[in-house]
Amino acid sequence: MFKFSIIVPVFQNYNIFSLFIHSLLDNIEEKTQIILINDASPEEVNKEICKLEQIRNNILSIQIITHTTSMGCAKSINEALLLVKGEFVVLMDSDVIVKKPWQQTVIKSFSTPKIGCVGGVLLYPQTNGIQCCGITYTCGTGRHLKLNAHPESVGNNIYEVQASVFAFLTIKLEVINEIGLLNDQFFNGYEDWDYQMRIRQAGYKIIINPSLQFYHWEKSNGIHRSYNRKSNLGIFWKKHGYFVKEDLWDFIFPQINVLTEKTDFIGIDICSSRLDAETFWCQAAKRASGLISECLDYSYQIKDSSPIWLLDVLHYDFLRNPSKLLFLCDNFVQLTDNHYWIKLRERYSQNDIIVDLYGNVISFTDLTSTCWPGNKIR
Repeated sequence: MFKFSIIVPVFQNYNIFSLFIHSLLDNIEEKTQIILINDASPEEVNKEICKLEQIRNNILSIQIITHTTSMGCAKSINEALLLVKGEFVVLMDSDVIVKKPWQQTVIKSFSTPKIGCVGGVLLYPQTNGIQCCGITYTCGTGRHLKLNAHPESVGNNIYEVQASVFAFLTIKLEVINEIGLLNDQFFNGYEDWDYQMRIRQAGYKIIINPSLQFYHWEKSNGIHRSYNRKSNLGIFWKKHGYFVKEDLWDFIFPQINVLTEKTDFIGIDICSSRLDAETFWCQAAKRASGLISECLDYSYQIKDSSPIWLLDVLHYDFLRNPSKLLFLCDNFVQLTDNHYWIKLRERYSQNDIIVDLYGNVISFTDLTSTCWPGNKIR
C-alpha cells in the first residue's frame, strides 16, 4: 500500500518540467506512487517522461499515461484516479517546486476525520509573492486570497477555506471514493473549485497549512484555458452559487481591527469592481462602526487592473489632509508606483491603510519597499 499517490497532468515546456520533476524526486520520503499524464506534451518533454518510467526503488513507483492529443485537465485526472493506490492523493501541477518535509507536514495536517483536503501557500518564483493560499469569494466572484502579498502575511496558523487550487492539493482517498470523479464538462479550469464544493457539500473541510510553501511557475497545463474561462465559470456558478459563502469580509475585517484604531478614516474608493466596492462600504458600516467618517468615490478615474498614480487621481492639496485615509482598490500593487506621493504624505499622516479585494490589509507606508513581491492581478 502506498502512502501517497501523486497525479501530475503534463502539458509543459522542457526546462520548467525538468525543474519540477527533479524537485519532486529529490523530496520523496514516503512510499509514493507517481502518475504522470503526458497530455500531448512537446517531444522533448515526452522523451524525458519515457525515461522516468524506468525508475523503480523501495519507496517509488512511476506510471505514465500518454495522450496523443490533449484531453484537458479533468479527463486526464479522472483517468489517473482510477489507478491510485495511496492513502493520500496529491494533485500537483508540472511546474511546482517542492521541498522536504512536505509529505510529513501533509500527513500531520489531516488531524481530524472531517478534514478532506489540505492545501498550501503557492509563491511566484519570480518575486516570492503569494500566488494563492486559498480562494475567497464575494458576490459572484472568486479570488486568490492574499494575492501578491509577502508570505509572512499568512501567519503560521492552519485555517479553513472554501476552496484552494489543484496546483497543489492533497485529498484523502476515502473522500475521493465517496465523491467520485471530476466533472469533465470543465475544460482546463475550475474543475478544482467544482470538486472541492462537492467535497464540502459532503461535510468535509478544506484547510490551508502555511507550513506548506511551494514555488509555482503557473505555466498553464493545457490548451484553450483562457477561451473556456467564461463557460467554465458559468457552469460553476450555475451549480454552486447557492452554496458559496461570501467570505472575503471575514478575512478583511479582523486585519483592520488589528492594524487600526478603527475610527475616523476617510474612505477613498479607487476600485473597478463596483458591486464588491459597494458591499465593502456597507460591511464596514456594519462590522466596524465609526471606521469611515466619509467616503469619496474616485473609481471613475481608474482603468481596470492598471497602475494608479494618486497625483493623477487626487487633487495635489489632498495629501495635506490630516485625517487618516483608507484606500479601497482591486489589488494593492496598483498603488506601488506612488513613492513621491507617499514621501510627501508622510509629513501629514503615517496611518493610511490599503484594503483590497484579495483580502490584503496593509499600511500605505509599506509600499515604499524597493522590491514588492508580486504584481500580477488576476
